[in-house]
Amino acid sequence: MARLWLRLAAGLVGLLGLAYGAVWFVPPLHTLAIETVVTSGHAYLAHWIATPREFSAASARWRDTPDVSVISPSLSPSEASGLSVRPIQGSTFRGWVLLVDNPSWVHVVITAHLGRVGAQVRQFARDAGALAAVNGGGFQDPAGNGTGGLPVGVTAS
Repeated sequence: MARLWLRLAAGLVGLLGLAYGAVWFVPPLHTLAIETVVTSGHAYLAHWIATPREFSAASARWRDTPDVSVISPSLSPSEASGLSVRPIQGSTFRGWVLLVDNPSWVHVVITAHLGRVGAQVRQFARDAGALAAVNGGGFQDPAGNGTGGLPVGVTAS
């Protein structure tokens, strides 16, 4: 029985070592792991999977996105009264928050072509008839035009 536990433990250690090695030596997995840690609120764990230069580069990509929210310019005063965008800042972050007075106004949408092509936040807002829209997460964008359809990191809707 002790020999079985020893084999199981050795197998688990080997599997963990293989996974850790894959995170370091398979570029797409490496990027995915770094960006997941950077955006998770547990960036202090990044030293396990990223060099300081990689961590700085990933952090810069996720900092201060200028198109954080889109509010329709055609809002009537009564519609606009339930929405506001305000800057927020803490000791380790700076950003914006979209405040919505009525929770029934909030809906999560994803691309209809998940894994192939996405849409820009403005397009999601137009298609959904939204008054405001916020990009809820990161995605791979090989063409660099903001329409990647493959989410990066944890995705929930």
